[in-house]
Order: sequence, then C-alpha cells, then structure tokens
Amino acid sequence: MALPLLLLLRVLAAPSAPVPPPDVRMIRIFVEGGAAGGSIVRATRTTPSGTTVVTVLEGPKKGRLFVRRSQPDSSTAVYEVRLNSRSAFTVTRRTGEPLLVEAAGLSMRLFEADLNRRTVRCWIGLLAAKVEPALLAAAADIRTLKDWAGQEKADESFLPIWILGHAEEPATLTPKGKLRTEEGAFKGDPWDGLVRMVLDELGKP
Repeated sequence: MALPLLLLLRVLAAPSAPVPPPDVRMIRIFVEGGAAGGSIVRATRTTPSGTTVVTVLEGPKKGRLFVRRSQPDSSTAVYEVRLNSRSAFTVTRRTGEPLLVEAAGLSMRLFEADLNRRTVRCWIGLLAAKVEPALLAAAADIRTLKDWAGQEKADESFLPIWILGHAEEPATLTPKGKLRTEEGAFKGDPWDGLVRMVLDELGKP
C-alpha cells in the first residue's frame, strides 16, 4: 500500500500547469475618409472547463456594450449582454433544450426556430426594456454594422445580440464611405480602459 500512497503524494505535490494568459484583440472601426466609428476589445481565455469570451464595444458617443460567453460545463453555454454596466440580458443554451432567456427577474423559454413569431418578438422586447430601454437600439446598431461590413454571420458569442435583433428593426444608415477595420496593439484612451474592463470581466466567475 505504501507505493500507491507515495505516487499519490507526488501527484498532489507536483506544480500545476500554468494557466496561459488570455488572448486580447483590439479592433478600430472607421469609415474610410471619416472619423473613427468605434472601438472593440475582445479577450478570450480557455481552460480545461471551457472557453470564456468577453467583448466590449464602445461607440463614438462613449456608450459601452458588454457581451460575455462562458461555459459552466461541456453541454452548457451562458451568454450575457448589457449596456453601460446595467443589469444583464442573459441567454442559456443547453444541449437538447430550448433557450432560456432571463432579464430583470423575468424569464422565458424559446426555440430559435420561433424567433420570427410576433408574440416571441414582443416578449423579447419586453424583457430587454426591463433591463435597459436603449438595449434594443444598441443591438440593432450592431446588426446594421454587421450588414454594412458585409459579414454574413455574426460571431457565435453574439447570440443575445442576434436574439434581440428580432425584436427591433435595424437602423437605416446611409453609408458615407467604405467601412474599415484595423487591428493592433493600441495604447492610450480608450484602449487602456477597455482592456482593463474586459480582463476584469474575464476574471469573474
């Protein structure tokens, strides 16, 4: 019995593998020939339990939209979106189950195939308004921005934005130039503050 016990003690005493630092990306959005249209900072951390992605988008008027995707377990993904640090609009996706949408103490379950139904859209709008009345308009702006950029499909971590987009018509923008994105390791305002925000959010359970 002494040998297995000795092996167990060695395993417990061995140093754990270092956790890799999060991957941080910074993206500037601007219209060709015009002023900057927005700043995006995204941080991703992968651990044995799953991947967490936090994105903050700051518009030209300094409004900040936070989007977070985490994995409590291999069959569950939790998505959160909030505007200017208000309460979150939350969507939980579990394998083989309808989506669970929660906001301001209210909840509903729905299948993604039913998102175009009028009653479902009304309930989504009601839940979003309970969190923050401007949240629907912010989601519509992101949807418009995606279309303007020519992206056929939004990133999977933006699921709540896609759901909110069914309750609000996208804004009508008249492009004044070609939309451009620039990725880099930017410094100064607003980048330093946005990086701190996403890393702080990434560290939350």
